[in-house]
Amino acid sequence: MEGSAYAPTWNHMDALNAISNWMEAWLPAALVEDESMKLQLPKSSGAILRLGILSPILEATAIAIAAYFFFSMGVRAAIVFGMVLAATSPAVTIPTMLRLSKKGYGVSGGVPTMLLAAAAIDNMICITLFNVFLRLISSKSTFLAEIGIIIAQIFIGLKLGLTNGILLRYFPSIKQAHFHFTRGAMLFALSLAFIFGGQAAGWDSGGVIATIIVSIVASLKWKTDNPDMTTKEADTFKLMWDLGGMQVLFVLIGYEFDFGTLDYGLVLRGLLIIAIGVLIRIISVYILSFGSGFKKLEQIFISLSFLPKATVQAALVPQLVDAYTGTRYAPQASIILTTCVFAILITAPLGQLILQLLGPKTLKRKNTNEVFGVNNVEQAKQFDKLERPSNIVLESVDI
Repeated sequence: MEGSAYAPTWNHMDALNAISNWMEAWLPAALVEDESMKLQLPKSSGAILRLGILSPILEATAIAIAAYFFFSMGVRAAIVFGMVLAATSPAVTIPTMLRLSKKGYGVSGGVPTMLLAAAAIDNMICITLFNVFLRLISSKSTFLAEIGIIIAQIFIGLKLGLTNGILLRYFPSIKQAHFHFTRGAMLFALSLAFIFGGQAAGWDSGGVIATIIVSIVASLKWKTDNPDMTTKEADTFKLMWDLGGMQVLFVLIGYEFDFGTLDYGLVLRGLLIIAIGVLIRIISVYILSFGSGFKKLEQIFISLSFLPKATVQAALVPQLVDAYTGTRYAPQASIILTTCVFAILITAPLGQLILQLLGPKTLKRKNTNEVFGVNNVEQAKQFDKLERPSNIVLESVDI
């Protein structure tokens, strides 16, 4: 193989990629700040695993097969393409779901909980498998040696995440002053250490897995041991994402993209691949959501919730392009970059628009009194009148 995707030295792109990886890995856990979204894993664990693991793999497989025939890519490069493009965007799906859940939509059926957890698993699977096959393409080691390294990464990432997550559940104590600040600072420091350390060692997947696991394990405890739950920590990290993380991600992918070199035949084939992947994801999610207690209208909403592409693509594609610059894989990286840029431009705003329009029409709304604490019946009726689907004003698209 020509070139190496994992050089021992770092440059400015490595640092920016590590930061963007951290923001992407922490986002699914960081955005959970509402009491109505407490995890109810026993109720929907089957659906979470099916949608979080099987549906992205099915979409990635369809994309890989299409890329193999449309672009004559090698099998491993096609799988990398599939894993990059298949990942859903929690930065679009979760905030939109939060807005709907605060109005009571989908709360009683557990839709917000299921989508949150499935999106986190979806991202972890896609990022991990992306790094796995990127290593297999670029490394000079034997196949069995690389598989051993990958298994070790997963094991060490899980162990680090669980161990440190359990530690953060009990330290600092809620009796200490400013414990929310201390919790946030410690999680921030650990997450950066995992991501930067993993990338410096060439073990990117282990760092991503450790970051997601430590966030989930710690936050499950934090949501139950104090009245504010994780509101302060989540708001802080969400603000960091809004003010810095999102901009870093899209600057990275924009930095690599050049409209002047576009091949319109390539663009059309890329759009067809996007359409194939989206269609397979929608159908597979709808089928896989059977048997979980969701109504058919809720299943339609859930299947469309995985449509948006944005943050994972913006985080991973620059790494791919940077790794393959100057190698014989550069043309394939350019194809993946172009396709992912158009996927972001099309699916992110379209996905959010669809979710905002369909949410009030497909999700059951919890009683207004229970969600908002409205005790006066007339006041509740007035609120319901104002919040009817026909009166909803669409939020600005924030990808």
